Amino acid sequence: MQASFAAPAEPPRNYFVPNFGADFDVKETLKHASAAEAKFGPYVGAKAPEHPTDYFVPNFGEDSDVKTTKGHLAAAEAQFGHNLKASFAQPDEPNMNYFVPHFGVDHDIKDSQYNTALTE
Repeated sequence: MQASFAAPAEPPRNYFVPNFGADFDVKETLKHASAAEAKFGPYVGAKAPEHPTDYFVPNFGEDSDVKTTKGHLAAAEAQFGHNLKASFAQPDEPNMNYFVPHFGVDHDIKDSQYNTALTE
């Protein structure tokens, strides 16, 4: 099977969708809500209490895994004389139009073709 890079077909639009009305459960819920509001008055949702934002967050220092990773990174940097640093700059364009040698068909492919021909 060969991959196709053609644009996919447009999905169907503006097709008929039947409307059978409100579901039985929705009708019953609305009926019960109306009866409750008639008896107790309209429902007004209570405002949720504000979430506290001035609580104490303890600082236990670095995790042992972080310390170990930093130690290994420092040892590797010292060994190779290179400092690891992140850069979010756009990378250079990759090299293009370079020479790629062609050594012919691989021997495994030749064997497969021979065995296929023999079997057929």
